[in-house]
Amino acid sequence: MKIKTDFITNSSSTMFIVEYDKIYLRKDFEKHVRLRTGERFKLFKEKMKLVRYTQGKDVDWITKATQRPYQYRGLDKGEFDAAVEILERGNYPVYIEIDRNSYDRRENIEIIIMDSGGRIRHTGSD
Repeated sequence: MKIKTDFITNSSSTMFIVEYDKIYLRKDFEKHVRLRTGERFKLFKEKMKLVRYTQGKDVDWITKATQRPYQYRGLDKGEFDAAVEILERGNYPVYIEIDRNSYDRRENIEIIIMDSGGRIRHTGSD
């Protein structure tokens, strides 16, 4: 379960875990589409940064030993597991969260992801 700790509105969002063979930065993504307030783009290069983002806290010795978050705040379990699989293949997972109130925009973002060499490995919504 993902716990929201920031301002919550009635809008809903769509989340993607995208796999890239090379580093793909937010600035590269925003050449094609500008992220709106509350939307996210996060590249992970190493597992412990992924764990820290997922649990929303620094990594303690237990988390470091298990290499798993003890709570899911930033990412849910499915998103985390998909990102770990990507890292284990030697590639780069990117977490993208967008407002899904505009279906056309979501389609456009999916096209941008594919055109930039990304492969969507997991989707979710809240």
